[in-house]
Amino acid sequence: MTRSDSAAEHALRLLTEAREEAGRADLKASILLAASGVAISALLGALIAGSWTPARLEGAAFLWWAAGVLGAASVATFVAAIYPRELRSRNPNRIAFFGDAAALGSVERIGVAVEIAARDHLALLSDQILVMARIVTLKYRLIKAGIWLLACAILCWSATAIFGGGAV
Repeated sequence: MTRSDSAAEHALRLLTEAREEAGRADLKASILLAASGVAISALLGALIAGSWTPARLEGAAFLWWAAGVLGAASVATFVAAIYPRELRSRNPNRIAFFGDAAALGSVERIGVAVEIAARDHLALLSDQILVMARIVTLKYRLIKAGIWLLACAILCWSATAIFGGGAV
């Protein structure tokens, strides 16, 4: 096995790990989105049914509205983490992802790009690793932000229950 082959194998392992990690991040964000969606739906259900209104909270109403904004922001960050990204190579002449093939637009151009990519397999893998690593990093940043926003929303809703007379 040559040094280049060993590097390509290592790069392929890294790429596989990055793709698997992207899947795990999507799963985590999906679970958090579902859980927060259930909680927010229960609160909205009470509002829509007319059985409760934040106006009853008097001085603690601002906490309820702050919690609502924070909760909505957390849902938005979980959705952003799950939202599919178009995978494209940093090099417009290299085909590394399906987005590259779509952008090339013709069978002939795809064939040429595949031949070029096959000549420099390690560079192709490196490009894919970089793109996937950036996506995974972004997904986890969004998930962390969503968790903190949701925690702040829960804190505000809890404070609303305490200072608003116990009815949220």
